[in-house]
Amino acid sequence: MNTGKLFNKSYMIRKRKIQNRFEISKGECFYSFQIGKYGFYLQHSKSRPVGFRKLVDIPRQLIVERAA
Repeated sequence: MNTGKLFNKSYMIRKRKIQNRFEISKGECFYSFQIGKYGFYLQHSKSRPVGFRKLVDIPRQLIVERAA
């Protein structure tokens, strides 16, 4: 999983090992672009503050703990 900032927006790139996906969606914090075995997530303007240290990458699911 790679993370960083692009135009002052947080982004995350993930690579899957098994399933190919082709999808674009908008979640609570990120726009999600799924192409093949890669997922690209870009923070949108109405997002809550994002802290990548709280992300736990588990195969087949992504768990996000909210900041208190």
